[in-house]
Amino acid sequence: MLMVSAWGSLLSSLFLGLFMAVQVFRDHERRSEYAYFSLVWFALAILDFLLPTLGSWYEPLRVAWCGLYISGLFVLLGYGISASRQI
Repeated sequence: MLMVSAWGSLLSSLFLGLFMAVQVFRDHERRSEYAYFSLVWFALAILDFLLPTLGSWYEPLRVAWCGLYISGLFVLLGYGISASRQI
């Protein structure tokens, strides 16, 4: 069951990463914000793809990814990376 949920997470991460990558080219004013958020989603896709080889490192890396996700949300909302580091 773990592998099914990992593949679901992988596919959804790739889908959202691709959507954000398209927004990089469509929304010129917030290009860098969408690029950062797209990289965050692609990082999760890579993490889920490497799940069988990571072993016990998967959960700590997933928690670290959650921090990247939260900072990506702050960037998209216009607070910037420096503001998200202060919280």
